[in-house]
Amino acid sequence: MPSSIHTHPPPAECPSEVPQAFGAGDERLIGWPADPRDGDYWRAEAGLPAHLAS
Repeated sequence: MPSSIHTHPPPAECPSEVPQAFGAGDERLIGWPADPRDGDYWRAEAGLPAHLAS
């Protein structure tokens, strides 16, 4: 096997940040439906001009 191929450590050797990262992802995914759905809100958050009504 070439030495340039990266292999992942077995689960027992994984750093403790991995479970924390999955936990943060879970919280974000679960919280996503609670985010505002108003386009004007997100444009204001991004510093973009307001939507022009046609």
